[in-house]
Amino acid sequence: MIDKSENSLQLKVLLIGLGQATGGPVKSMIQLVEHLNKQDFRIFILTFPNPHKESLIALQKIDNVQILPVKIWINSWLKSTQDKTKQPLWNRIKAPGRILRTLYNAVVISRIIRTLKIDLVHTNIELIADGAIGAFLARRKHIWHIRARIGSKGVVTHALGSRFACFIINFFSSAIIVNSIDTKKTIEKNIPADKIHLVYNGITPELFIKNTTKSVLREPNKIPASTIIVAAIGYVSYIKGAIEFIEVAKRVIDRKPEIKFIYIGPSFDGGDEDCMNDSNNLIKKYHLEKSIIFTGYRADITSFLNEIDILVQPMVNGSWSRVVLEAMATGKPVVAIEESLKSEFLEQNITGLLAPDVDSCSENIIKLIDDPKLRERLGEAGQDFVTKNYSNATTALKIEEIYKQLIK
Repeated sequence: MIDKSENSLQLKVLLIGLGQATGGPVKSMIQLVEHLNKQDFRIFILTFPNPHKESLIALQKIDNVQILPVKIWINSWLKSTQDKTKQPLWNRIKAPGRILRTLYNAVVISRIIRTLKIDLVHTNIELIADGAIGAFLARRKHIWHIRARIGSKGVVTHALGSRFACFIINFFSSAIIVNSIDTKKTIEKNIPADKIHLVYNGITPELFIKNTTKSVLREPNKIPASTIIVAAIGYVSYIKGAIEFIEVAKRVIDRKPEIKFIYIGPSFDGGDEDCMNDSNNLIKKYHLEKSIIFTGYRADITSFLNEIDILVQPMVNGSWSRVVLEAMATGKPVVAIEESLKSEFLEQNITGLLAPDVDSCSENIIKLIDDPKLRERLGEAGQDFVTKNYSNATTALKIEEIYKQLIK
């Protein structure tokens, strides 16, 4: 809903990034909007066709927010670094058309910016370039929120390389927000340091307090309370570590056949159906159909977290992701694959366990299975750490300050 009373002192901010998919970036955007000072900022959300319904409903409930649906189709201008498939001829032929569509989208967005007298444009995810170009055409300042590592060893890059990607991000932005030091490192060589702002994702700790609602995981899947559940949460994709998850599970189940592994997340709207097919084939190859469950998309992640025993982050070098914070907030021990054995969220043997590869990750999970006291200690320490250091209110204050610095 929008408060119709006009306040000329309010800064008008256009947020871009709500499409069909849901996930960490969308959650972070919703929670940012909830916590922004409504006296200082008036928020406009640009939504693309068929936006994620639950996310849209959540945004519509926030005061002083106006939803702007537009009938433009957005293409990602970056590609997965794990996509090794050669582009078919037809896709290469269509490439110039995609560029023209991006320019058309940018013109549409620039008109919206001018009509509504928007002060600042904030693109919520690195995959969308149309808003950045639209802000440039409208001569407005633009913030690009980079939530994934960019480059050959990162998560995404451009066909022309990471230097070109950073050039575009730098050229079309007055400020760049990164959500981790790990993300920052992949762009800081090619972008001036004074443009980059480190702002961690926030959470609302009280949302993760154990509730007494009926089971959403154990009862539907007939998993006894005594059975330990190891879970991963995220899109089913190669980047998110779906294949590594199965490899870890096999190594653990070979020694602990009673353990259940659950992967919570969709293979569509941001996921990868090819990866889902490969995952199913690998599960059949290892004869793990009764031990590994892929649930598909689920909305109430907090309820699922309350019913698991261990969270594994199978994404290589992904211990900075939002789901790790959420699991820690729920008091669950986390095991993550981190090649350097260093993490911004997890301190080895203090707030979690880090492993350089699949084999070591499996060993860490077995260690936790065999040691309930270690699970409890890591869970409590992680919960205490997250509650004290990561909040949506703090995140919003930092982003508000960036907004105000740009519009003086």
